[in-house]
Amino acid sequence: SAAQAGVIQIISILPNKVSHLQIIQLKRQVKNLRFSTHLNLVEGKPLSKRGKVSTLINKTGHFWPLPIFLLRLWLGLINLRQIRRELIEQVKRLRSFGLTIDHVNSHRHTHLFPPIWNITCSLVRSLEISQLRSRQSIRQALKSHPEKYIFHWPIFWLLSLRYGSNKPSTR
Repeated sequence: SAAQAGVIQIISILPNKVSHLQIIQLKRQVKNLRFSTHLNLVEGKPLSKRGKVSTLINKTGHFWPLPIFLLRLWLGLINLRQIRRELIEQVKRLRSFGLTIDHVNSHRHTHLFPPIWNITCSLVRSLEISQLRSRQSIRQALKSHPEKYIFHWPIFWLLSLRYGSNKPSTR
């Protein structure tokens, strides 16, 4: 595999989409690999109990899809403490599998949006995680696919108006 050949050095894992057995198998197959958490607020089910993240989920207990999540965030219908709680649970889950998490990214780049960026920066510091995928690296990556995220920037601007702009990261 590419990981065994050293081509892949880090694997980003969606904490709410992976089983302990899958992690055990991965660790057996590849020894010298680093792990990243791919924080997820917009797909599947949360790791937190439903009552603790009620503003993040729909009636079936699944996360809101990204467009609905962002609209609810802009309307003030998302509890920011619930976001922090769920993100902590996701990192804790991967660590409970014996993984050292040294990098954070997010599914659909949700960590970039105000106020999630500030929550994620605070979380990374408090959990002593060394790296956070930066806005600059994502902008660079998206230059080749601007159509993919054409609606991100107006939404980013609207959320900045509501919550203030993102603080610079120290990571």
